[in-house]
Amino acid sequence: MYSKQEALRDTVLVWSRMAETGSLNKAEAFRFLGLRKMENYCPCCEYSYSEAGGMDCNKCPLASLWGSNHIACEVNPDSPYAMWKHSRTVDFEGRKKYAAIIRDAAQKKLEAYIPKEETIMAKVVKIEKEEAPIKSITIELSYREAQILRFLFNKIGGHPELTPRGNIDKINNALAVAGVKVPTDVEYDGEFFLYKGMRCPSDSGE
Repeated sequence: MYSKQEALRDTVLVWSRMAETGSLNKAEAFRFLGLRKMENYCPCCEYSYSEAGGMDCNKCPLASLWGSNHIACEVNPDSPYAMWKHSRTVDFEGRKKYAAIIRDAAQKKLEAYIPKEETIMAKVVKIEKEEAPIKSITIELSYREAQILRFLFNKIGGHPELTPRGNIDKINNALAVAGVKVPTDVEYDGEFFLYKGMRCPSDSGE
């Protein structure tokens, strides 16, 4: 059985990807994230279908986001999904904005399922090394350490398919789903992590 928590988790992942790319292709996001094919390429539709034994938009975990009376996401022309779907082909920034609204709404509902603890468990699904087989590892991080990782991951560039950037994005998204926010009080000068407003002493001792 596909749970509501799982549907919200996967919705955050999918729409995080859509908010990053500005694409209209949900199937591409599913392939990128390694998710199985779902009803309408939508975790919420998949959950609704599995709960009702057929499509029932009243079961959608984000039903309240689409408008009054739990109407379907694309029926209300003012819903963020309809605005995203019917945006102009070249309007990447507009699609990113509406995708982020859907992502954030799912994240907010998902947070109700996340225990408020001082530490989180981040599961790194795959680590690839030339000299070793693929492994799965689990690491325990303090919330602050996890924030610093998100800060660093957001600084890493590179093509998502031709460089390790793709897997880094997956780990970054997993941390986001776990409730880790990107810190706003940290800077990195290439050598040191600093709280904003601090200044590292120079080599001359000034």
